[in-house]
Amino acid sequence: MEDVASAFVALLMSAATGPVNVSSGRPGMLRELALAAADCIGSREGLQFGALRSPPVEPPLIVGDNGRFADEVGWTPSFDLASGMARTVAFWRERGLA
Repeated sequence: MEDVASAFVALLMSAATGPVNVSSGRPGMLRELALAAADCIGSREGLQFGALRSPPVEPPLIVGDNGRFADEVGWTPSFDLASGMARTVAFWRERGLA
C-alpha cells in the first residue's frame, strides 16, 4: 500500500506522460499473493487451489514491466510481497477492518 502511494506521488511530481506500470518488475502468481495474505491473517483454511481449472489462455505468471517508471520517474518499490502484505494487513487491523 505504501509503495503504491509513493509511486503515485512520484508519478505526479514527474514530467512523465502516458501509461506506466506500477509494479515490482518481478514475476508473480496469484497463488503467491493469496498465500501471503492468508499467512498475514493467520489462516490458510479457506484457500482451495485448483478448485477451478485455469482457462487455457490464462498466463501462469504476470510480470509488470516497470522499466519506464524506474527510468523516467526514478521510482522503485521499497517492499517485497511478504513485508508489503504484512504492513497492509497491519494498517487495516489497526483500524478494525481486517
